[in-house]
Amino acid sequence: MDYRSVDLDKMSQNIKDKYFVNSGSMFIEKSKEKIKLEDFKEALANKTSMKIRFTSVLGGKLTMTCSAYKVQCDVSEWQGNTAYIVKRDVEVLVTDIDETENIVTVSIKEAQKKVAEQRRQYASEIDAEIDERIKKGETVVLPAKIVKIVCNGKFSFAILQILGSKVIGRILAKDWAPNYVSNLKEVCHVGEWYDVEVVSRRQNSGYDNYWDCSRVSIAEDPWKTQNFDERFKKGDLLSVKCVSIDKSETWFWGECEDVKGIQLFCDMPQKFKIQIGQVYPCMVKHVDSSQRMFKVVPINIGPDKATSSDSCDR
Repeated sequence: MDYRSVDLDKMSQNIKDKYFVNSGSMFIEKSKEKIKLEDFKEALANKTSMKIRFTSVLGGKLTMTCSAYKVQCDVSEWQGNTAYIVKRDVEVLVTDIDETENIVTVSIKEAQKKVAEQRRQYASEIDAEIDERIKKGETVVLPAKIVKIVCNGKFSFAILQILGSKVIGRILAKDWAPNYVSNLKEVCHVGEWYDVEVVSRRQNSGYDNYWDCSRVSIAEDPWKTQNFDERFKKGDLLSVKCVSIDKSETWFWGECEDVKGIQLFCDMPQKFKIQIGQVYPCMVKHVDSSQRMFKVVPINIGPDKATSSDSCDR
């Protein structure tokens, strides 16, 4: 893995060529279909790391075969389950090629050290390029991967790897979309990629290369595109899943498969016991897209009326 000077636009396109950006699965970079001895020689000469896949664990060595050469690494360098390593690609640094014994020696630890240092330098270059563009007044939109989602009851935010690097972003639930989002775990997942606008550097964060991000200007605004006022009228009936309850216990936020992209404000009658995760029959009370208001009220709630969200079609 050889990091050089950065080109944010090219990096963004490369990521979008490899991943589905906005949502989707986390992909694993695969090693070459057929690694040749020349690949190891080139990596040794250039002191660059490479990805290989060990096929066995023999005599305290992780091994694979390349042409007539045995590629090996001390098993002690792998900290995880050795049964797992033969199923995945591993970053290694070539430390020696013995053409007399036909042995290629590689090191996982040395590769980790080298890659960590390269990524730190790489992150510094990306960070500097972002900073320069923002200072020029440019809008900086880059793909980022979600690595952590936090929801502590009071607020929700996600930690991002911008361009999959060590440049870190933070995005609050309130900055996720033009519409209200109470809990990011309801709308995105760890491992997914999203375009984000890098807005400003976080101050006193305790970390280098740390930025505040937003999707408000990027994400579609359902209040402007979904024609809620025309599609739903007072008295219409909907099935609404409770996703959070206000501490006053007089209202809750709900979601509905028929009302995409927003959360519904739901009155909470005192005589009814509402539970998070349950789905309730609700009547539309008020819809006003100009005020960003979609209000419903539960009806006829009893033991046989609420259903688990697992029973709903998805």
